[in-house]
Amino acid sequence: MALRDVSLSNGVRDCKACSACCNYLRIPPGEVGPGIKPAGVLCPRRSADGCRIYSRRPRLCADFQCAWLSDPSWPMAWRPDQSGLLCLKEEIETGMSAAAVYEIRGDALQKPVAAEILEDLQETVALIVIVDMQQRRHRLWGKWSVEPAKKDVPAPHFLGQQHAEPGVVVRDSARG
Repeated sequence: MALRDVSLSNGVRDCKACSACCNYLRIPPGEVGPGIKPAGVLCPRRSADGCRIYSRRPRLCADFQCAWLSDPSWPMAWRPDQSGLLCLKEEIETGMSAAAVYEIRGDALQKPVAAEILEDLQETVALIVIVDMQQRRHRLWGKWSVEPAKKDVPAPHFLGQQHAEPGVVVRDSARG
């Protein structure tokens, strides 16, 4: 796993040099142009140096936080423009999170940093959905997932010994 030493001069993370979300976010009409800026289309306000309207960017953009921006333990190498992966975390149930990992640069999922990021996410979320450059989705289970039901369960207690012999196992027909 990568060293988690994030040294920032002012102690606050900012994303000025990274503009991965400029492609990812869907922005309502009138915010950055007359029409909707769809997800997957580069924002017309993005330049080679980042967002041209950063100080007055739409609220949607200002409120957006990728996993790197929201987690101060993530190293600089994991920032989307560095890793080629835009990672999002969301609480899907109280105390249980999921993550989406978007490959935003070709072959980023093949790099060692991708393995580090996915390993970290597996430790902290229940489910990871990976979306590669061809928009194919892959599911990866985290270690926070709920234990799946066992296929074989003991005879129910209400059958008692007169209806079930000791050691008899009832097959869970819903699980095969």
